[in-house]
Amino acid sequence: MHMGQVLGLLAALSFIPLACQKEKSQDTAEETAAAADTESDPAPAAKDQVAENQPPATCSALNIPSYELWIKDLSALRCDECHNETFAWEGIILTNYDGYKTYTKAIRNRIFYNLLSKPLEPGEQEMFLTWIDNGLPRTESDCSNLPEASSSGS
Repeated sequence: MHMGQVLGLLAALSFIPLACQKEKSQDTAEETAAAADTESDPAPAAKDQVAENQPPATCSALNIPSYELWIKDLSALRCDECHNETFAWEGIILTNYDGYKTYTKAIRNRIFYNLLSKPLEPGEQEMFLTWIDNGLPRTESDCSNLPEASSSGS
């Protein structure tokens, strides 16, 4: 994967909140109009039933990168050269998901302070931190039980 492709992925991921905000503002306007038409909600239980029937949230919908969709390619581009089976800098292998699970705390600290042999771009750093701070979801469906996306605070 080339740097241009990674930047394209970062741009696509950063677009998600804008699209969600636009949809939310349209939904709010429709809800306000609907509330003006009726003075009381005749079926509050129906709303709860609709919410229960919603499909589970994906990581992308929550603006959280998943390993399979985002991090694996970014890791191949930025980490695998120094953290692979042949040459594992500091004994850490990051060519697979298990390497991240094993060394999560150390990896987060190195990424947060950008103490890497090849420093990350700010967008790459934010992507890794958001992923780690939200429990390192492996697949898109791994985010379905999260209440909401966590901010990395960097």
